[in-house]
Amino acid sequence: MRERLLEFHLAQQPPIPEFRTAGATRWYPPQISRHKVNYDRALFKEIWQAGVGVVARDADGRVRGALSDKTVLPGTVEEVEAIAYVVFEGDSESITTAINSGTPCYSSFGHILEDVKALALNFVSATFIHVKRQGNAVADRLAKAAKNIPCPHVWSNDIPSDVQQLVIHDSIH
Repeated sequence: MRERLLEFHLAQQPPIPEFRTAGATRWYPPQISRHKVNYDRALFKEIWQAGVGVVARDADGRVRGALSDKTVLPGTVEEVEAIAYVVFEGDSESITTAINSGTPCYSSFGHILEDVKALALNFVSATFIHVKRQGNAVADRLAKAAKNIPCPHVWSNDIPSDVQQLVIHDSIH
């Protein structure tokens, strides 16, 4: 049944995602009654692994969930970003552009982006936005944390104190 529903969604004309580049280099909260999810990646070449960091926050800037995870080092940075791109705001302009494109992506990570587009159909609204690295500091720190913690590691409320300091910094700027 679920497969047929997914097939139906894929057959429908996909919604046109919104694309914008953040003006200033900082994190902005989502609109009221919405959540924003940021992601980032970190490469650990010396151990042939990559880290992924994801943080979901509400309109008040409160962390609703966070994740750090590790994976085998993919061939390109874009492949790491694409793996993390089950989320909506990140600092890889090439991934954001590719996922917002109406044409298929034939790169090594194109199949991942097609999966993301299919999964995004399950949301009432899906927006994929590029932000500069400074506007994505919390997800960046979570991605780097993956190197030294058991993974996957999920936080629902109590995130590490150094990450919490970045969340507070985002809220006051």
